[in-house]
Amino acid sequence: SDAAGLASPKFSWVPSMLPFLLIGCSVWLKKDMSAYAKGKEFSERSVRIYFTSLAGSAVLAATNLWVLGLATSIASGAVLSFGAQKNAKAADLDTVIETNERILNSMRAKAAV
Repeated sequence: SDAAGLASPKFSWVPSMLPFLLIGCSVWLKKDMSAYAKGKEFSERSVRIYFTSLAGSAVLAATNLWVLGLATSIASGAVLSFGAQKNAKAADLDTVIETNERILNSMRAKAAV
């Protein structure tokens, strides 16, 4: 009975600190980035690690299958990366639309004169 209780995984809201230490070290070693850019990269990568860890831990605790927990962590990381790329593309398109609107307004103003 005690051995079964020790073998079952438990859900934790706090992931291991090792990924955060590795991320911090890898970002700190980048010499070509400003302190702001380093902080932004660290926060983005840390949030992704936190959510993938939560998803994997939840599935692991619910199913008691470590393979499924690992697969969930990997899949949720891929989904978060895809979402971030899609968000960046949308922001780029918004910038292009704003620039085009400014150019068209300036051309309309010149044509009206």
